[in-house]
Amino acid sequence: GEMSEQAERDRTLMRQRSFANRTLDFTRTFFNPAIASCVLGVATGMAPPVRDIIFNPGRALSWIGGSAEMLADAAIPSILLVIGASLAYGPDYSLADRKTSLAIVGVRFAIIPFFTIGLYYAFRNVSGIAPDDKTFWLVFLMLGTTPTANNMMLQAQMFHDDDRAGAGVGTLLFWQYLACPVFLTAFVSWYLAMIDR
Repeated sequence: GEMSEQAERDRTLMRQRSFANRTLDFTRTFFNPAIASCVLGVATGMAPPVRDIIFNPGRALSWIGGSAEMLADAAIPSILLVIGASLAYGPDYSLADRKTSLAIVGVRFAIIPFFTIGLYYAFRNVSGIAPDDKTFWLVFLMLGTTPTANNMMLQAQMFHDDDRAGAGVGTLLFWQYLACPVFLTAFVSWYLAMIDR
């Protein structure tokens, strides 16, 4: 009897520890610096008194807003440095091979733009859905043609301990940015001609 009670207490303790570990792992994954920053930014933006104190010049905590703006100005160049560092020895095909890279370029610069063009033709004459503004439609069409955002590289490095994840995303971004001048120029010319009709 006493041995079975001790074994039952041990199993209960293990389940509690297991639940605590799973909860801690989930919390670490979900509340990483990027998500915490987004939540904090939305909360600050939705609270006008806090926003004014932090971002209006001459206010008590305006130095925090100034510092945040300086860090934000450095974000994109920093990500580009990380992408460049991951490609220092050329594309790394250990996570994404050449066929995968070319398939992603094909989807990104052929299938998605044509899908966006289809949406343009479906919605441009429907009243109440979108404004009758050429600039709106140009931006709408271009969003379907631009390469994947640089933030993917940062996210891959934040969420994966394996260096190959960042190198794989860097390789995919490399091929997209290599193809971008040709495809983007052609599609933007086509979009301008479509919108002017």
